[in-house]
Amino acid sequence: MKWWNEYKRQWDITTDLDGGINKVGGDGATLKNRQFGFLLDSGLKPSDKFLDIGCGCLRGTIKVLDYLNEGNFYGIDIAKGLTDLIPEQMSRENVKKKPKIKVNSDFRIKKYFPKVKFDCISAYSLVTHLYPEDTERLFKGVSEALKDDGVFYFTYFPVANDIDSFIPGRFEYSKKWIIEAGEKNGLSLEDITMNPFNKGPDYQQLIIAKKIKI
Repeated sequence: MKWWNEYKRQWDITTDLDGGINKVGGDGATLKNRQFGFLLDSGLKPSDKFLDIGCGCLRGTIKVLDYLNEGNFYGIDIAKGLTDLIPEQMSRENVKKKPKIKVNSDFRIKKYFPKVKFDCISAYSLVTHLYPEDTERLFKGVSEALKDDGVFYFTYFPVANDIDSFIPGRFEYSKKWIIEAGEKNGLSLEDITMNPFNKGPDYQQLIIAKKIKI
């Protein structure tokens, strides 16, 4: 948790949108188009309830907010310094719909949105910053908050062998660990594929998970 708290501190000192965007890896325009295109191709509908975990200032999902029916976009992030920039991001993109945002780091989704079950939950480039215990906490929270037929998309850095690596800023997991941690916390990994947002061996991979039916 020491690294997680430091990560939060770094983001909380962000004071402007350009500064916040410049501190995040990748190209924002490309990211938002690829994430939105992927979700549309995967069947996202305007009527779906959608949760972005690690939403930040909505750099990657602002187009999702604009696409969904009013009131269907939810977000969680650890850093108030980033979520405070959401109105500015919305203004730049001319988005009028209002997201429902909570600032917390414990992934107890049901606590913060107790009356909502989600059709789709996304956590892009989040597990890359989480220790195993936090990743399992994330999986449990997602499993509790998903609809029975809901879907969870997240990315992670894979390792070539079964030796996990926890270097702050780039936490790497074996596919075996990811699968077992998901199943332990109520998630079945339906598909594992190369991340469609990026290409190449050094990029994150995408996992598609669903609730285990009891």
